[in-house]
Parts: sequence; C-alpha cells; structure tokens
Amino acid sequence: MILSRYAGPGSHRCPVGFSGDTITTWASLDYQPYFTATASNIGYPWWSHDIGGHMQGVRSDEMATRWLQYGVFSPIVRLHSSKNLFASKEPWCYGKETSRIMQEQLRLRHKLVPYLYTAGERLHRLGQPVIRPMYYGWAEQNEAYKVPNQYLFGTELMVCPITKPVDPVLKLASVKAWLPEGLWFDFFTGAIYTGDRMMTLYRDIENIPVFAKAGAIVPLADDARADLNPKSLTLRVFAGANGAFEMYEDDGVSLESASVRTNIALDWEKGALTLKVEGDVSLLPEKRTWNIECIGFEKADVTLPGEKLDAAYDEKRNALCFTVITDRDTKEVAVQLSKTAVAQDNWLARVDERLMGLQTSPDEKEVIWKLLGKCGRTASAMGTLRATCSNPAVMECLEEVIYAQD
Repeated sequence: MILSRYAGPGSHRCPVGFSGDTITTWASLDYQPYFTATASNIGYPWWSHDIGGHMQGVRSDEMATRWLQYGVFSPIVRLHSSKNLFASKEPWCYGKETSRIMQEQLRLRHKLVPYLYTAGERLHRLGQPVIRPMYYGWAEQNEAYKVPNQYLFGTELMVCPITKPVDPVLKLASVKAWLPEGLWFDFFTGAIYTGDRMMTLYRDIENIPVFAKAGAIVPLADDARADLNPKSLTLRVFAGANGAFEMYEDDGVSLESASVRTNIALDWEKGALTLKVEGDVSLLPEKRTWNIECIGFEKADVTLPGEKLDAAYDEKRNALCFTVITDRDTKEVAVQLSKTAVAQDNWLARVDERLMGLQTSPDEKEVIWKLLGKCGRTASAMGTLRATCSNPAVMECLEEVIYAQD
C-alpha cells in the first residue's frame, strides 16, 4: 500500500492519498469534509488528511475533539503532526475530558469495522466510494448542493461534521444541515427527525450529528480484535421503512479469498427481521451473538419460531433490544415483531436536557419549561417564547428538539 501526498488528478490511481500538511485551525478543519467528499468525484475514494492539524495554528482541545469526531467518519483515520514535542495527537496528550472522548471515538471507529469493511468491498466491486457528497443521492435537489460539508457515509449513514467552536452560553456547537425527505434517526441518541427541510443542528462536545435513514441497518463489532470476524455484533436497525444490508466478511489476508455474506433484511410492514448467510461459513465463528437494537420502534413482543425472546426497551433511545445467538451452520434466522410502529420521541425530555446545560438565567429556563409543559408545541407557546427569550440562539437550539419529529 502506498500513502501519497495529493498531486492533482491522476495521482489517485493506486495510493491512499492525503491532502497535505493541514494547519491547526478551525478554518483548516472546516475545509476537510468538503475536500474529502469531493475527492470521490475524480475517483479518489481512499482519501485522508492530518487529523487534528499537522502544524502551526494554536492548540485547542475542543478543535482536536471535533476533528477526530469527523475523522472517525472518514475513509481513513490518521492522526498526524509535525515533529514537535507539543504537537503530538495521541489521546493521552490532551486533558482528561478530551482524552476520554477521543478514546471513545476511536473505539467507535473499531466497532464500525464490519460496516466499513463492507463499504470497502462495495467500492472494490461496484466502484461506490465510502464517502459521497449529498448530490450523489439527490442530484435534482438544490439543497443537496448547499451543504458542501455534509455527506453520505457507506450505504446507511449521513454525517454533518461540526467545524466551529461551542457557543459559551449554549454549551453547544451548531451546523446547518439538510435532511432529505423521510425519517432520520440520530445515530447516537435515537432522536427522531422528519426530513425535507434545512435545519440548524446543535450538539455538545460528546458527538457530531450522524443520521441513519429509515430502514437503515448498521452492524457494529463488539469484539476487541479487528483481525478476526467478530463473535459478537451489535446490530442497529432503524424504524420506518423496509431495509437491507449485505455484510461482507473474508479471511482478511489473501487477495482472492473466499467470502461469506450475511443478508440482513427488515420487512417493515410484516415486522420481520431476517438474517440469511451465503458463502463460506467456515470463515464465521462457531457461535455468533447478535445484540439487536431496533431504534425508533414502539414496544413489541419479539419471537423466533416457537420461542419468545426476552426484550428490553430503552425509553431514552426509543430502542427495542434483544439478543439472538446463531451457530456457524445456521443458514437463516427469522425474527418476528408483534407490531411495527414508529415511536413518538420524547421531545420534552430532550428540551429538559438542553435547558439544564444552558448558561443562562434559571428563572428564564423555568418560564420556558412551565410554558412548554402546559401548552405543548403550540404556535402560541412558541410565539410567546420567541418574544420573551433574551437570546435568539437559545430558542433556535430548543426548537430543533421541539420540532425534530414534526
């Protein structure tokens, strides 16, 4: 494998590329999502950059965190710096809180290996880049061209990187994004959004906005090792539409290796989730645990043929959770849900969470809370709040969660 500096169109034919020496500034970070996504336009899909900034600029733990959060959802994750004792990018070189978040984000990248490995095989076989600008999916929509930093990541996810600092009053940072028509689910919190609109999205330092489309299926590795096909996976299945995902696995070594594909399908109307294995099953572990999280689903009974499964419900993420164990020789598993309906997201609980973090008057926050609790999401309540709220940004960040599932 060759790691090569970008040298213009034509240099993309063989190597993993990188964009050159990034400067340690917010402006440099802001350029990278656009630059990386549009590299796909000239067939340069394995594109990387110096995460965190290579040189110059000013040290910022917050900026380094945002950069790595974006980097996790990039084709190549590569933390890099100039040869400067105080420019190193290892997580333990930062403060405790930043180090914790960075470690969590790097572990998330490891969990995404089954999803990313499948995306890499699709790139090899079909020529579909891992990252694609929004206009790849909605070429006829003007909005798709107005969010150059927003992109599709694999077949199931959409990413909206945050590339500017946290507002000191809100304790949140924001990004303007476009949600295409349909239902979208926050990958981390399970919050439900209705699409076909431009929105300003606010997030604390823990995560950036990453969305799964209705019907999305995302496999995540639970095992610590990346060189073996995992014995345990978490399967996130998102409500609202039919979905399918073909997870690809091989021996991870040879160029012309045998492979095995697990076809995972959700029939939304019938409430059926099936896992069907095709290929060389010797590549699979003897037993595999599937920890299934049906996100955005209402509560339901879960059964296998002749067996009722224990299922728990995570109210905060609107997630119906259960476990299925398969043997290497299991060719097909059919899970049946007693019903399928999209959950009603608890917008008031999300308002409470945001109000708690605001660095504003407790009295003003109490007025907002009581009015929403009494009047709900009515136009009169919103009008009253907009007229009385001292900071327009406060109302904007609250309205995101109030009207997310509209």
